[in-house]
This record gives sequence, C-alpha cells and structure tokens, in this order.
Amino acid sequence: MGDFQLIPRILSMSATKTWCEAVKEWKPVRVYDREGSQCLCGKVPITQVNEIWNSTTQRNAEIGRCCIRKFMPDVDEGVRSVGRVRKNVRRALDPSVVDAAFQRNIISEKSLGFYLDTADLPPSRLSEKQVAWRSSVNERILANMTNNVKKDESLGDD
Repeated sequence: MGDFQLIPRILSMSATKTWCEAVKEWKPVRVYDREGSQCLCGKVPITQVNEIWNSTTQRNAEIGRCCIRKFMPDVDEGVRSVGRVRKNVRRALDPSVVDAAFQRNIISEKSLGFYLDTADLPPSRLSEKQVAWRSSVNERILANMTNNVKKDESLGDD
C-alpha cells in the first residue's frame, strides 16, 4: 500500500483537487493508540492513530505515524512529544501542542507561561512543585486530546 493510496484518498475527501492546496485544508485533532487500526493509505496494522479533520468538507480521516510525518511534517515533533509524555508525564510537550491547548482554552495563560518558560528543562532541573504543575498540565492536555476533541480544533500550529 503506501503513499500512492494516501494522496488520492486525501484528494477525494478534500474540496480542492491539488495536493498542495488539499494539504492546507487538513488539521490534526487528536492522537491515540488503538491496536489493529488501518491507515488511510491502507497499511495494516497501525497502533498510533492520528485523526485529521477537514473543516471545509467536514470529513475526518485516520492516518498512521508514517503518513502524518509525510502529510504534515511540521506536526511530527508535536506528535512525538505526545508519545514521550504518555510514557512519562513529567516530560515536556512540544510548545506547539501546549500553545494549541491554550488556544482551545484547555489550559490557562498562567500555565502556558510557566510551561513555555520551563519546556527546555528536564524534570531533574525542576522543583517538585514545578514537576507536579507540569504533570498536571500534561494530564489535562492528554485527556482532552484523547476524549473530548472538537473537530474544528487542531493540535498543532496553523
């Protein structure tokens, strides 16, 4: 399967019919693990599912980790940071994910400022209170990404 199936399938679900324009219509909305899933390109099985949403056509699609890297390369670091934080909630999310959470009113401006000020620091360089705050913010963001995401909201930068 692969790329040659992803492109025509994305185009068929888009308002525009050129790849460069169609890509701009799509936004990532959530990332979750589901064993035995299938990517839009046809690859089976995939575990990490990246749900993308086209607000123009009101369509959504599920694509795997390899396709999200090719389809939305600027989103890849945010997606990878989500995986790291799922394994260790004390670690930092990519700033684009945290900013998107702020834009969607998941976290406060105070939490955003704290997070961005400490994002480059490993947990070992934070106080216990700072680690607890980062972990709390991470848990809020992760819970929203996997449960209550509205289709017109994105996880990454526009």
